[in-house]
Amino acid sequence: MGAALALLWAIAGLFAPLAAVAQSSGDQAPTNARERPFGGGWECNPGFRLEGGQCVSIVVPENAYATNKNYGKGWQCRRGFRERSGSKCEAILVPENAFLSSSGGSWQCARGYRRTRDGCAAIAVPKNAFLNDQSYGSGWDCARGYRKTADACEAIILPENSYLDPTSSATGWSCARGYRATATACELVKIPNQAYFAETSHGPSWKCERGYRSTENQCEKIVLPENGHLDYSGNDWDCDPPFARRGQACMLLR
Repeated sequence: MGAALALLWAIAGLFAPLAAVAQSSGDQAPTNARERPFGGGWECNPGFRLEGGQCVSIVVPENAYATNKNYGKGWQCRRGFRERSGSKCEAILVPENAFLSSSGGSWQCARGYRRTRDGCAAIAVPKNAFLNDQSYGSGWDCARGYRKTADACEAIILPENSYLDPTSSATGWSCARGYRATATACELVKIPNQAYFAETSHGPSWKCERGYRSTENQCEKIVLPENGHLDYSGNDWDCDPPFARRGQACMLLR
C-alpha cells in the first residue's frame, strides 16, 4: 500500500510542472483574443482565427461574409456564389430555363426541362402524355388509356371482359374476375364442380373445395383411410399420430 502511494505521488510530481506551464501560457492571451466564457483559457475574437499561437485577422473575400467562427475559413460565400481555389467567391451562372436552388450554391432546371452538361433542354412530351416530377427517365408519362412505346403513347385496345390496369406494363389491361388473360384476349375460366375461382398467376385459376383434390380438369372427393384426416390444405390427407402414411393407408410403425 505504501509503495503504491509513493508511486502516485511521483507521477503527480512529474505532471505538476507541465500543468503550471499550460496554465501560464493560457493566461498570456495574444492580441485580438478574449477569455473563454466557460472552461477557462482564451479564444480568438470574432473576425480572427488561431494560427501559430496568434490570432490573425480573417480576410473575407468579395461576395462573401464573415461567419464569426474561430475555426474553418471564417467566411462563407453569399447566395448565388460558390467558392473557388479556397480564397474567392465566383458567381454561379444560371442558364436559361433554370433557377438558383434553395441553398443558393447551385442551380436547377425549371419544370419541363432537364439538365444537360451546361444548361437545360426542353423535355419533348408526345401526344397523349403529361410531364411527371421524376428526375430520371423520359420525364413524362402516358395519359390514362395509353401506354408508352419508345418515344410515343399508344392507345390501349381493351379486349372484351377486361379493364385498364396501369400496373400491367405488358398490356396496360387485366381481365375481369372469372377470366384469364391470353396474349390478346380474356377467356372464361371453366370451373369444375366442387371448385371455386382463384386469382393465380399460374395454374388453372381455380381450386378444389376442402375435402376434394384436383385431378386434371376436375375435383375428386378425398377418401380418408382409417386413422387418417384432411391435412392443413384441405386438399390432401395425413395420418393421425402415431400412424404414418404408407401408400394409401396409415400404418402403425413398430
